[in-house]
Amino acid sequence: MEIPCQIRGKIEFKDVSYVIQENDNPIFTNLSLTVKDGEMISILNNQGSGKSSLLNLIAGFTKPTTGEILINDASPESISPDLLHKSIGLVKTQNVIFNGSIIENLTFFDRSKEEIALQYAQIAGLDPIVQKLPLGYETQLYDIVSDSISPGIKQRISILRILINQPKILLIDNADTNLDTEGLELITKLITSLKGKNKPSSPLQMISVYYKPATKSLRSRSTCFSL
Repeated sequence: MEIPCQIRGKIEFKDVSYVIQENDNPIFTNLSLTVKDGEMISILNNQGSGKSSLLNLIAGFTKPTTGEILINDASPESISPDLLHKSIGLVKTQNVIFNGSIIENLTFFDRSKEEIALQYAQIAGLDPIVQKLPLGYETQLYDIVSDSISPGIKQRISILRILINQPKILLIDNADTNLDTEGLELITKLITSLKGKNKPSSPLQMISVYYKPATKSLRSRSTCFSL
């Protein structure tokens, strides 16, 4: 099997079953799913139905118990971790904040990404909020509940950090949980704009999972799977 030098093309699940530990009930069994190049799909089902596990399998964080997952006709474990990290963005339910400034959190401490970070912050409605802070983008963040920055703003920062890395495949795991209506609309606007900016030869793919259809305006189609 040829090892891809870049991530693009369809994602395939072929009769995939997944069990976390031996003798446990399977999270899902014989799951088959194809996401075409550039397609954006949403998966809606009940909490605890295995949607997060599905995204972790695509990201290469874990392996299927049986069956096969292919990205670019290659299994995730055959692709270099660095390429996977650069090409696949996983937006989690709970925000991930590092001890550092807002701009450091947006750029993941890579100052070369400041320009694009500020552009995305404008589109996502974060810039007006940050500008009101005494230290602006140099305001320090801490991953603690007593932080003065609201969970919704932290979630915007967390999502933007993934998007600033310009992934080819975007995986969204109930990321709207801590977002208010305005924040969700602005993040959706940003993702929509990114769909148009990607070259036809390398379009953005997106798989989102949710308990409620918050990102339905982005999808090409929706699907469900059951245990």
